[in-house]
Amino acid sequence: MKREEVIAEIETALNSDPDSLAASTRLKEIENFDSVGQLSVIALFDALFDTVISAEDLTNCETVSDLLALVRDKLS
Repeated sequence: MKREEVIAEIETALNSDPDSLAASTRLKEIENFDSVGQLSVIALFDALFDTVISAEDLTNCETVSDLLALVRDKLS
């Protein structure tokens, strides 16, 4: 799955507008990246990649790019 496709899936999971997120977007700046949004992202990555990320993993991420790197690292 391409990077842009994963970002689009994250937008959907967070109920964000299409094309509103970029790899450089800071997670703290995303309105819906609250506890419910974080659970949605965890569920998304489980569904898309059959990988489990923890809430602690998410707290170590600052940007969308960090999220993508986290998943890439979990899949390696």
